[in-house]
Amino acid sequence: MNTATLPLTDTHFLTDKQGNKTYALLPIEDYNELVEKANAYETYD
Repeated sequence: MNTATLPLTDTHFLTDKQGNKTYALLPIEDYNELVEKANAYETYD
C-alpha cells in the first residue's frame, strides 16, 4: 500500500486501477458535520 501526506483542507478521492472513484477522504470537521446532518434527518422519520 502506498501512502502520501495530503493537504488537510481538501477532499481527496482514492481510485481503482481504471480511475473510478472508490473512496473519499475528507477532513474530520466535514465528516462530523455530515454525521450531524444525517442524524438530524433520522429524527424526522
